[in-house]
Amino acid sequence: MTTRGRTLAVGGALLAIVAGGLLAGFLAFGDDGQSSGATETTPPTSPIGTPTDPRAQVEQAYLDAWDVWADALLQLDVSQLPETFTGLSN
Repeated sequence: MTTRGRTLAVGGALLAIVAGGLLAGFLAFGDDGQSSGATETTPPTSPIGTPTDPRAQVEQAYLDAWDVWADALLQLDVSQLPETFTGLSN
């Protein structure tokens, strides 16, 4: 194989990897919950604020904790972590 052939093969393989990664990223993270201009046709799943099922409450607390953790990392502000993860305020 010539140098040009190897360069084209490596470039094509890298392009395929990047395209596959972008496609996987868009499929996995493309829907961020923001409105795209289309009207919503289904109502929200839970009209009440606090679920009564204990498993749903644990799941919601888990998801809320991850939201606080992500905000702390993005804003470099750890002031909300103790209250969320231990229940103690500063």
